[in-house]
Amino acid sequence: MPHLETPLPADKVAHFGMYGILGLLAAVGWRRNGRTPAALLVVLLAISVGVADELHQRSIPERSAEIADLVADIAGVCIGFAAVARYKTAPRTGTE
Repeated sequence: MPHLETPLPADKVAHFGMYGILGLLAAVGWRRNGRTPAALLVVLLAISVGVADELHQRSIPERSAEIADLVADIAGVCIGFAAVARYKTAPRTGTE
């Protein structure tokens, strides 16, 4: 794969962004399901996707598993989830 030389940690930003989207989607599903199961379980399941991804990368030639990538994944999931979970929705009127 081509490698872009930059002083910014572009791959960490990508990990954070993609797993942030996963966290957002997990929170949307959690809210639509009546906030069950517990939020912690939903977040841990989303984080487990990042763990599985890093473990899988260990078996692919020319790829590497990095703790820093996993940290970016976890941060993205947590912040994405929190962004939706804390958002207040208008109460339903029952006329929908």
